Amino acid sequence: MSAPWRLVIVESPFAPKDFINEAHELIIDLKSTTDASYTAFGYSCIEYRYHVQQPFYLDGLAAVGQRMKGFVFVAVEKQPPYAVACYTIDPDSCRIGRDLIRRNLETYARCHDSDIWPGYEPLRDLDLPAKVKYVPIS
Repeated sequence: MSAPWRLVIVESPFAPKDFINEAHELIIDLKSTTDASYTAFGYSCIEYRYHVQQPFYLDGLAAVGQRMKGFVFVAVEKQPPYAVACYTIDPDSCRIGRDLIRRNLETYARCHDSDIWPGYEPLRDLDLPAKVKYVPIS
């Protein structure tokens, strides 16, 4: 059985910009953070989609013939003593990241083809949360 499919290729201005060590085939991406600890930076990885970024950069470079053996996030805390920790995203999380890349590209292709770009309503009244409404004013 065969099914037609179309590969969407997007020229991206987003490329690893911190450091590529070609001798060791390694991408090093510097990240500032409020907390470089294992758990806190793990949550940052989810919030900022670093598990998507790592495979995106690795696969993008591989597509243009520049294969890398590794990718390291260097997390540097923004406040003294500026603690530093180094991490790489595990293979299972990278697999999830690749799935998200594929879904994101499919969404982009659908929007591009239909010229329908979903988003938020243009203007809407914002009803602030109750805890803000009932703060006593001194």
